[in-house]
Amino acid sequence: MRYIMRRSCLFLVMIAVIVFTGCGQKKKEDPVTVTLWHVYGGQTESPLNNLIDEFNETIGKEENIRVQVGSVTNTNTIHENVLASAFGDPGASKLPDMFVSYPKTVLAMPDDTELVDYYDYFTEEELNEFIPAFLEEGVIHERLSILPAAKSTEVMFINKTAFDRFAKETGAKMEDLKTWEGLFAMAEQYAAWTDNQTPDIPDDGKNFFVHDYHFNYFQVGVESLGENFFKGENLAFGPEFQTVWEPYAKAALSGGVWLRSGYATEPLRTGDSIVSVASSASVLYYSDEVTYADNTSEKVEIVSMPCPVFARGETKRWSCSGVPAFVR
Repeated sequence: MRYIMRRSCLFLVMIAVIVFTGCGQKKKEDPVTVTLWHVYGGQTESPLNNLIDEFNETIGKEENIRVQVGSVTNTNTIHENVLASAFGDPGASKLPDMFVSYPKTVLAMPDDTELVDYYDYFTEEELNEFIPAFLEEGVIHERLSILPAAKSTEVMFINKTAFDRFAKETGAKMEDLKTWEGLFAMAEQYAAWTDNQTPDIPDDGKNFFVHDYHFNYFQVGVESLGENFFKGENLAFGPEFQTVWEPYAKAALSGGVWLRSGYATEPLRTGDSIVSVASSASVLYYSDEVTYADNTSEKVEIVSMPCPVFARGETKRWSCSGVPAFVR
């Protein structure tokens, strides 16, 4: 993980050097400060911030360049903050020199020409190193406004320590989690099993599964079964939507599915669920320690598996971007 973060940091810094100092340009007497907003970690505990500090004390000091982190938030907040700055809302901060966000943020800006065109800074040979579809996502009005420095997909995370306890008493098998049908059937079983642990307290079964992106589950699930999820600008609600809906709804009604707000990492950290599907980027936010409601804690082993598929469906993957954009 540190290797991945280091590559990301050095990649962003390399871009900063190209954009703000120019290749082959002599070191400037006045330091060049590059402001950055990103989403990697908390304000006081961020792997990327640590690497930026390392850069500032080494290469940055040599080249008279300083990367200054102005904000570390989540994707929703950074989206709102960038747009508030771009639209000049009262009290909004000045746009940073660079920010990391989803492409939707750039698409919602009032004037995307405020951002540099990466076509001006990379050769065709360098751009060929990227996956074409990822680059195409960043082309707006024939300008490469966003660069895919990071991509993620959905992964299933499992609290193996808790799952093994459940499996020992019920015979549940982790391989059954490979399909959505198997996962949701197990969610019903887990809700009943946890409810039976406290016979004097009725209906206190626990959630087994939490999904960070319920909409993705339906869209990808329906498409994997060979049916269009959309009909024009509306949802199609075809026969396969029913196929996707029924096991999900049944497990949810049994209490086996977490339907509250927040990220999927939270109920796994508190033991309120033991299996999640979330972005692969969220691995930074999982913990090997669970803290329960009674304030007791337990060391656990977190393992990952591919996102489930329907038994007769094709494997399809959802992906998202963490993309840096530079402001002119």
